[in-house]
Amino acid sequence: MRIVRTSEEVIDLIVRVRTRKAISLSELARRTGIAKSTLSRYESGSRTFPLNKAETFAVALGVDVGSLLGLPSSEIANLYGKLSSENKRKVIMYIQKLMKHQQNS
Repeated sequence: MRIVRTSEEVIDLIVRVRTRKAISLSELARRTGIAKSTLSRYESGSRTFPLNKAETFAVALGVDVGSLLGLPSSEIANLYGKLSSENKRKVIMYIQKLMKHQQNS
């Protein structure tokens, strides 16, 4: 998967979304299961944000992981189209799991 945004750009977007939605750093720490001090270091730039955590943050903030990473919808559809039938089934199951989690949050 091609990542369009850099780690720095992703964390900047996370900060903007968190601020816009009035989610405190403590609340984001609770939602992600990541220590508040670690989140603070990500936001200050003293620690590099790991892009493999983008999905965790997207769920916690109620945003699409593709948009957080800068992947256009057409690219997501293109990547999905390249998956095997079994992996497409797994994607659908995972999306359903995420939707259920989102509704319960």
